[in-house]
Amino acid sequence: GVAPGQKLDKPLDTSGMLATIDPRAEWRQLFADAWRLERDYFYDPDMHGVDWPAMRDRYGGLLEDAVTRWDVNFVIGELIAELNAS
Repeated sequence: GVAPGQKLDKPLDTSGMLATIDPRAEWRQLFADAWRLERDYFYDPDMHGVDWPAMRDRYGGLLEDAVTRWDVNFVIGELIAELNAS
């Protein structure tokens, strides 16, 4: 690490670094987090009468057809719209 006020003498060589990126795994995690946050923090503990676990299954299945992050955002938006809380 770098201490406060410390400066690096030369840039860090990252040419040997490898990173595995799995967008579909990230998208599943984003969806799971959005679903969980609504479950845990929605103002109505009864979720406006919506079967929230069933919504996770219904909309989560759509992620398999997602091609872009926009698709994922759309699915999450549709999931949250089920609560009719705008």
